[in-house]
Amino acid sequence: MTTATTAPAPARRATHDGARLTFGRLVRSQWITLSTLRGNIVALVLGVLATAGLSTLFALMISISYEGSGGQTMLPDYTSLSVNTYSIAMIVAVLTAVSFYAKERSTGAHRTLLAAAPRRVGQIGAKAVVIGAASFAAALIAMALSATGVAIVLGIFGNPLGIESFATDVVLPAIGASFYVAACAVFALGIGVLLRSETWAILIALVYLLMLPTVLMMLPFDWAPTVADYLLSTSGEQLVVPFTGLNGELWTDIGLTIAWPAATLGIAMAVERSRDA
Repeated sequence: MTTATTAPAPARRATHDGARLTFGRLVRSQWITLSTLRGNIVALVLGVLATAGLSTLFALMISISYEGSGGQTMLPDYTSLSVNTYSIAMIVAVLTAVSFYAKERSTGAHRTLLAAAPRRVGQIGAKAVVIGAASFAAALIAMALSATGVAIVLGIFGNPLGIESFATDVVLPAIGASFYVAACAVFALGIGVLLRSETWAILIALVYLLMLPTVLMMLPFDWAPTVADYLLSTSGEQLVVPFTGLNGELWTDIGLTIAWPAATLGIAMAVERSRDA
């Protein structure tokens, strides 16, 4: 008598190829994190409104003063009036970038993300892509609204726009300002990752961006103005002026505007890899 034995079926390996966590999925998850935190979206919206509103208000005040003086006071050019409040968008971008990282740590959400994607470098890179893109988009909308508001005000008072080319005098400065705002956001994110302190990260980022160039220019040393020329804020400001052509100085400014946030983020990634969660 023989007993038939049935060999156990080989265990099937669970495949999760369809759910493989790619960098694109990390970016998507970080975008969901950013968009579901109401404070971040409110800050970006308020930044857009403040940037555009103050540009329009400033144009209105200048136009009233110009008309009241019978044309004796100086009327700034249209480009300057349109982008003169980009620093407000920059400050909002810095606050949002640091808060984006700090809120994730304070709520413990970073541990959930680490469990799903242990590679911290990828997570920080995804954060940089999301906050950079969001800041660029918000700043570009703000610049477009500012240009529209200023044009309407100048038109009401009969003042000329004084632009030779819409592309070089309006579009490219707006893109340059938005690019600078995005670079500052990524730079602030890197500072936030390094310090893991929302208050100190915001303070150091804003002091570096807003005060350090002025302080260096006031120092009685020959090297101080040279150092100031290579700071992020100095190079970024050169991208906001009307476009006069691609030259060595412009390429240097673009390179510095990219290099500062890239270097800060790279250092932050290296440090974060050796830390505990």
